[in-house]
Amino acid sequence: MNLIMNAFAFHEKYGNSMQLGQKSDDEKLNIYMKNMVLSLTSAKHKNPDDEVMLVANMEIPAPFDKQLTDKGIKIKIVPFDKYTMPPEIPWSLAFYKLCSPEYVRPKENYEKI
Repeated sequence: MNLIMNAFAFHEKYGNSMQLGQKSDDEKLNIYMKNMVLSLTSAKHKNPDDEVMLVANMEIPAPFDKQLTDKGIKIKIVPFDKYTMPPEIPWSLAFYKLCSPEYVRPKENYEKI
């Protein structure tokens, strides 16, 4: 079985999205959550035999958590404790995708992630 995953990190002290400019953190989070639901539900729809998972460093807010789990998508909360950069570094939260597979791979048996 393969794993299709999105990795998402959020921290209010970091520049959470270079692309979304001056929007509030709540607006940015809402946009990211909508996009993740679309991305992951599409992946599950097109790959029904694969495991699909959102790996995040925070609890996923309603209604997005239920939208994911209702479609059979797992949510795994993983700390952002490796490859961390200071908040002043643009795109510093993007490094979360480097540490998140380490928390998935050893505990699960997937052919590909």
